[in-house]
Amino acid sequence: MSHMSYTTFRDEEYNNLGWNLVYFASMIFGVLWVCDADKWSSPLQKLSLKFLGVLFGGCFGTSMVVLADSYPYGPICLFIVLFPAYLLFIYEVFLTHVMSARVFMGVIPKPLMAMSGCLVVVWLAWVNLFGPNNRAPTSSSVQKMLYSEAIGCPETPDRVISADMTDDYEYCTEAFLMWVFPVAMALSIMAYGMLGYYLDEDAEHSLPKNLGSAVIFLLFLAWCTTSISIGATGITTAFGMIVIALLFAIFIMIIGTYGVQAGGEQARGFAKEMDIRYGAIADWFKGFAIISMWPFALIYFGVSFVNQSVRKLNLNFSYPLGPEDKNLLLTKVVTSQIESGKKWEWTSVLYKGMIICELGMVMSVIVSKYTQVALSLLIGACRAVFLDNSDCASTRSFDQDRWDDADFWGNYEGNVPPESEYGSEYDESYKNSEGQDQVTAWATGTDIFRTCESKPIGFLVVMFIVMCVGLFLFLLPPVPGVPIYVTGGIILIATGTQYDNYPGKASDGNLFDASTENGYSGFLSIGESIAWCFVMSLSLKLFACTCQQMGFGYMLKQSVAVRQAVGVNTHMIRTTKIILRRPGLDVAKVAILVGGPDWPTSVLCGIVGLDLLPVLFGTIPVSILIFPTILAGTFLYIGSLQHIDESGGVSLSFPWARTFTAVMLTVAAGVQTGSMFVAAYYLERAVNESGDELEAMPFDEEVERADALAKSKEIRYYEVRSWVRLPTFGRVILLIQVFLMTICGYLSMMLSGSCFREFEVTNVVETDLRPIAQCDWGRSQSEFLYYDGQSVATRDIDGIKAGNKFPVIDGSISQFTIGTTAGGGQRCGYGDIMLYCYVISTVLFIVFGKYCSYLVAEDIKVNPLPDVVLDEHGRVVETTDGQVASAEAGAAADAAAAAAAAAVVGAAVLGP
Repeated sequence: MSHMSYTTFRDEEYNNLGWNLVYFASMIFGVLWVCDADKWSSPLQKLSLKFLGVLFGGCFGTSMVVLADSYPYGPICLFIVLFPAYLLFIYEVFLTHVMSARVFMGVIPKPLMAMSGCLVVVWLAWVNLFGPNNRAPTSSSVQKMLYSEAIGCPETPDRVISADMTDDYEYCTEAFLMWVFPVAMALSIMAYGMLGYYLDEDAEHSLPKNLGSAVIFLLFLAWCTTSISIGATGITTAFGMIVIALLFAIFIMIIGTYGVQAGGEQARGFAKEMDIRYGAIADWFKGFAIISMWPFALIYFGVSFVNQSVRKLNLNFSYPLGPEDKNLLLTKVVTSQIESGKKWEWTSVLYKGMIICELGMVMSVIVSKYTQVALSLLIGACRAVFLDNSDCASTRSFDQDRWDDADFWGNYEGNVPPESEYGSEYDESYKNSEGQDQVTAWATGTDIFRTCESKPIGFLVVMFIVMCVGLFLFLLPPVPGVPIYVTGGIILIATGTQYDNYPGKASDGNLFDASTENGYSGFLSIGESIAWCFVMSLSLKLFACTCQQMGFGYMLKQSVAVRQAVGVNTHMIRTTKIILRRPGLDVAKVAILVGGPDWPTSVLCGIVGLDLLPVLFGTIPVSILIFPTILAGTFLYIGSLQHIDESGGVSLSFPWARTFTAVMLTVAAGVQTGSMFVAAYYLERAVNESGDELEAMPFDEEVERADALAKSKEIRYYEVRSWVRLPTFGRVILLIQVFLMTICGYLSMMLSGSCFREFEVTNVVETDLRPIAQCDWGRSQSEFLYYDGQSVATRDIDGIKAGNKFPVIDGSISQFTIGTTAGGGQRCGYGDIMLYCYVISTVLFIVFGKYCSYLVAEDIKVNPLPDVVLDEHGRVVETTDGQVASAEAGAAADAAAAAAAAAVVGAAVLGP
């Protein structure tokens, strides 16, 4: 059953309708703001407010539905944002006079949990009991076809688009997101139930008290986004946008809970408790907020100016101005906020914000995107090794007798005469659309893994390469383990099995048997290959942990600077040490070892002196993460297998496998997130319960002395580089790097599709990263024509019908970013601008740090640091006048150091 993708053929005006509705809704919101809608009290004003509110909600909701084709995660995010607003609406309308908002929050967890469970049960019943068409969307699924018709699935540039586009749903991750929408609803409802638990009146459930765990958990989600990006770009984008929507929704729920109560007493108590608990690290939050949101702050100031101007007109629907307010340029509230901001230590705020943004760029761009290209090159290298050790090795030099063998071709074509598909002669005169002869075309791409009979030596050599590269990646601190497992699931399965369906009929091959129907045998069956890959991946993980703990951690623990950087004397690290030293295995210990990324977790174990064998034994449960990740790579490989169908065209042999790739990655992310959440919970609980054990644990005197000196130096550092003392040169450098980092962040997060090409580990650099010949910005997204011998633009149907031809040019890594193209210098994206901004900002960041260190060193020469005195317990004694005078600032610096150590542990429970 064929269908036509409406995204391709719909009018441009309809494509812009969604964005026009967004703009109109924004205008309504702006009008309500500048006209002080919260003051409207007359019947006509209340009626107008309700009408505009309904109009705003209708426009915004409709826009999310209309834009679902381009942003399939939009409806999910819309539900996530609107559901807490719906809960607060129910409270405001029906329950305000019955109970307080916090009592209401204590009531909703159980009903929401029950609702979430019922929704999952109903969805599972719908999938499994009401016909096969409701199951996971596949090429034969009516549901996926309908979803594809509704949203318009994009075509990938690695295939020629068919005229009627009947097969575009095979590549449609968006359809999967629509199919799984009820599950996303259930999970978000469950999350709100948990949030209500922390917003109730029970002091033990205090949100500020548990905010540390919440922040670490959100960092876990960000790490999950980076981890799964290696296997499914669409799922990664959706996952990241859902996290952002969840953050926004949590903000709505917190503000709604505390803001709806008269007097705001509990809100002030909340703010006070937050300041007590997290005031020492407030600059980190401020810095990140300023760097990421200052463009919106300018808009906020502009709206405030308009609002103040309207108030000066003294209209009956706006707030009246007092005599002292009439001379203000902005509203009184915004003016007071600006005055409060002037008291900030802006050097500390901006510099710490830059640190967070630098780490974010490393994870979201360098690791998340370029690791895919590196692993694709690894697959290419393994393909070459496999070719040299297989029965296809002779194809490197033309073997006329072999290619004239009718029996050989008959095995693959179901005894169809070779002339029907490949021409009358098999010689060097045969050329395909890319100018390749038959031998070269046959040996190019991943087909070599599934058309050549493998030998054990080829499999073993490839396995050795994968193990070496995987170990190297494991030893890099920012690289998560998920990409390594996915790549192993692709390469080791491909080299260990034999698949002879291309070219041929779909029934010719049997993936679950080492021997196929035609008698060709692989080294292993697919089940044996998966088992072998699992053993190798687990062994690689344990060996990498051994190298990290004994090679890095044990050796580096002799360095006072390293132990100080880890924070071995901080409360959080000492608590982690207590948990990891417990005999046997418990949930907390396993959660830390399994949920932690390899480098920070294992190196920390070595530094604190833990025994190797118990750590390795406690790491074995990571198998529950490795196995679904390997299956994701396996399905990714199986989903790329093709065969010649009955009509003579090329079709996917196992289109359902692509769906299960997304399913397995989602399962892996769920396991990873669950282990992280459990680790955060037990760390928080252990911090509150291990007081006596912590008192008995001795402190590291060398680190304590170094911490005291560092504290004194840090105080001096803050004094010297403070905004009032910082020279103009330092201020200019700091402001420039903040400006460039903001541009870089917005381009990479909001315009990622205009900065980077779509690329997965199964793609090939030479064919999938060819230069762009033309681009067209006149449609909903940029359209590309590549130098590849034919028109394969994402949606350029006219170019295909016109038969546009372009020269064959091999791709390169430099083409991964979209910028000024090789086709006449036409700009198609902003990838080059983003990278330039990132590099320049990073260089200025380093220069600024060196410059501040120079200023501090010069100041210390004039005013030396005070001496450090320790008591009999190895703790610092504040005796000198300078130390006494700086006691309060020292406490704040110590809290900041503890927070930094907590961040290390937070990274240590992010995910392998």
